[in-house]
Amino acid sequence: MHRKRVVLGGIFAVIGLGVIALVIVILTNKFDASHQFISSVIEQSDTIKNKDRLILHMPSGFRRPEELKSGYQPTLDYLSAAIGMTIEMVVVDDFSKTIEGFKTGTVDLTWGGGARYVRLDHPQIIAMELRNDVPGYNGAFIVHKDNDVIHSWLDLKGKRFVFGDRASTLTYNMPVYLLREAGIGLRDLGKYEFVGSHNDVIMTVLYKEADAGMAMASIAEQYTNKGLKIIELSPRVPPCAWVANKNMERSIVKKIRAALLELDLKNSDHAAILNAYGRNITGFAAGRIPDIEFAVTLIETGEREWKNRR
Repeated sequence: MHRKRVVLGGIFAVIGLGVIALVIVILTNKFDASHQFISSVIEQSDTIKNKDRLILHMPSGFRRPEELKSGYQPTLDYLSAAIGMTIEMVVVDDFSKTIEGFKTGTVDLTWGGGARYVRLDHPQIIAMELRNDVPGYNGAFIVHKDNDVIHSWLDLKGKRFVFGDRASTLTYNMPVYLLREAGIGLRDLGKYEFVGSHNDVIMTVLYKEADAGMAMASIAEQYTNKGLKIIELSPRVPPCAWVANKNMERSIVKKIRAALLELDLKNSDHAAILNAYGRNITGFAAGRIPDIEFAVTLIETGEREWKNRR
């Protein structure tokens, strides 16, 4: 009997040691995982703080890549001088790359409309553009001047429609929203395609490769004497804005903001910078983005319609 107790005691002792060892392993693994997570967060933050240059993602939906680089380079030179760091532009045609870059810390800045920056991971809004001293802008519902069939969104059923970029506020989300308001879905169109920039949308309509489209009003107005007809303007959308990664040092953000707010059309050098943003640009402003909830509604409508397109 005594021998059995000794044997059982030994077994329980071994089991107890095994349980203790297992607990130690679990705790060690949890500590290692937590340590790795904390280290990655610190490393990401340090990466942004210790860079000698900033990476800017510029969406290609505004203009063609070569036009973007030449047009916005004066802004980058101006901002680089203001912060004492080089800002390097990378033109991207897929906004998911910018979203991922903001998450990993490999992208520091971007410029774009509300349908883009509301999808980023808690970005810092640096400054928003002003058109005629007002934030926001309109889209233009366009057709060729020879088109005498389309007079409203209700006339688009079975017709060819051209979109720009699927991440774009004006060349995709807004027209889809207005189509839905008219009771028309993507599946009700005769044909639709994505061509890229606002200018590409306009050219597609002018060449009669599509019956209608939507582009920024300030751009479309430049082609009304070349065969383009504007049916109507869209509701105003949230302004384009300069935004920074959430981990960027506040001191750098403040310097960039101060430089943008200082731009003045009365200064010839500043005017050359502002003119690159298009017609009617009068400067930049800080503060809360107006109508940001509308941008969210546009995105949700665009995404829902895309999923139901078949």
